[in-house]
Amino acid sequence: SYGTDPFGLPIGTGSYTLRWTGQFLVDVEGDYAFKIDSFHGHRMWLDGEQLANKMTDQAEVTVTEARRLAV
Repeated sequence: SYGTDPFGLPIGTGSYTLRWTGQFLVDVEGDYAFKIDSFHGHRMWLDGEQLANKMTDQAEVTVTEARRLAV
């Protein structure tokens, strides 16, 4: 239990989760790596393939292997 809502989110103080999805435009073809820095874990998918899965109760950082992305 967090006791208070540290982020000002109106979703309770016992536990919570946030989900973020997004898109980005690749203007230049190349090899790209992604860095994810989170507290209490994270997961990441790219084109349906899971690249990160670090679900813990502490800070986690993942740097993915470089992936070739086309324009």
